[in-house]
Amino acid sequence: AVSDGPAATVDRLLAVQSESDEFTGDDATLRRLALDSGNPADLKAWWAHRLLESANPLAEKLTLFWHGHFATSHVKVRSSEQMLAQNELFRRHAWGSFRELLHGVSRDVAMLVWLDSNSNRVRHANENFARELFELFALGVGHYSEQDIQQAARAFTGWHVRKDQFWFNKLQHDTGEKTVFGQTKDLDGDDVVELSLEQPAAARFLAGKLLRFFVSPTPPDAAVDEVAAALRASDYQLQPVLRQVFTSAYFYSPEVRRSIIKSPADL
Repeated sequence: AVSDGPAATVDRLLAVQSESDEFTGDDATLRRLALDSGNPADLKAWWAHRLLESANPLAEKLTLFWHGHFATSHVKVRSSEQMLAQNELFRRHAWGSFRELLHGVSRDVAMLVWLDSNSNRVRHANENFARELFELFALGVGHYSEQDIQQAARAFTGWHVRKDQFWFNKLQHDTGEKTVFGQTKDLDGDDVVELSLEQPAAARFLAGKLLRFFVSPTPPDAAVDEVAAALRASDYQLQPVLRQVFTSAYFYSPEVRRSIIKSPADL
């Protein structure tokens, strides 16, 4: 990395590298063991091996970032298969499209179980997913109203789980008009995800989280605005945005050096 310099090193970290045969074999063995045992400790061991040994460490670190952003737990989901599928969803979109990832999470079985989506029915809307979508996943506190949540919850009615798979339960979906962020029509869950990403707060919310994870616990507004603008310009494609962050003068500035305390996973 010292020989190549920052730009070439960043390009290498943001490109998929081939895994060794040894890594691939060990990964498959640990994955199979985790699924066969159903023990979440074995699933942790599988991921720990990836974190330590993968030829794509940035992809694993981003998977860890998304795991924190879209927080769920085996404690409630109680399925290694579903937690593994969610982990692989995060890895698949690690530095790809946040838009596609957000749509994927809205149909992710572990997330639907975690947020009680099977109880979200046409006459009794459950607000859990809509609230988490706005507060934790896309916008942050203060950028939506309670009415937005109530109406968005109706748009996600019928987004259920059946036989361990996402199931659109048409009979339990509210087909009436809803008003979310001032838009009124027969909205469904996908419409609500798109409306969330259109809000000015969305890009700044994600920009702030990325900067706090990778650069500094207290990024200045100017840095957040710059990354938010890059997110909007790339239509939420993360790879060019991360390249911009990792090659910026701010990333290498004295004020951010050693400013982040390592998490236990990083350590």
